Amino acid sequence: MSDVQMPNAIKRVVRNKKTNLYFVEETNAWVQSPEEATHYDSLSDVLGLCQKYHLADVELVMRFSEARYDVAVDICVGGGKAA
Repeated sequence: MSDVQMPNAIKRVVRNKKTNLYFVEETNAWVQSPEEATHYDSLSDVLGLCQKYHLADVELVMRFSEARYDVAVDICVGGGKAA
């Protein structure tokens, strides 16, 4: 078994798959910096966001304190609007 420890600080943000921009809910805008993006506590929060803003072709990016652990998952695929 490996002694690799996963970092525990996760920031969940929404990224447009076509533009690679990140969503800021407060201003309903897209930005280049993931640090400026809105952080979501749960998957259900992100799904609600997709419905509220009719987002499409976006992904949930789980950002860790060490970028090598970052993971992107397709979510809100199809209909709606993109950035």
